[in-house]
Amino acid sequence: MRPPCWLLFLFALPGMALAGGFKHVDHKHWTNKYDQHFRKNSKHYFGPTVNWRWFKA
Repeated sequence: MRPPCWLLFLFALPGMALAGGFKHVDHKHWTNKYDQHFRKNSKHYFGPTVNWRWFKA
């Protein structure tokens, strides 16, 4: 028996609200110390078109 869709949404809502409060990966709070490594390794393993900031996040 499947639970109603609104019940799933009700449980997911607090998680979505909390996720909006985190700082974006380009925010000045985060350091740029390892950016060169993220750029290099994401290009090497996943190709040049993949956004390296996904892996930094």
